[in-house]
Amino acid sequence: MKKVVADITYKVKEMIQRIYNFPKEITIKEAVVYQDYDNSYWVVITYIMDDVEYQNKQRVSFDLTETIRDILFGIADFYERMHVIK
Repeated sequence: MKKVVADITYKVKEMIQRIYNFPKEITIKEAVVYQDYDNSYWVVITYIMDDVEYQNKQRVSFDLTETIRDILFGIADFYERMHVIK
């Protein structure tokens, strides 16, 4: 059974302000750390882009901050790929 360990929404919103060119069109709805049934830790970030809710989930393998940054850069990359002007 998984359980929420921490709500890190506020911290994630602070982090995106420090990421150069993070798309302003993306709204972070929720960010949580939870512990899974096998005692592994996961970060789940729920965000809204183009009026659609998405969720990215990644296992914390070494460093929580690095895991969050990986997810945020992945979200920014997804935004850019979805909005490429040709």
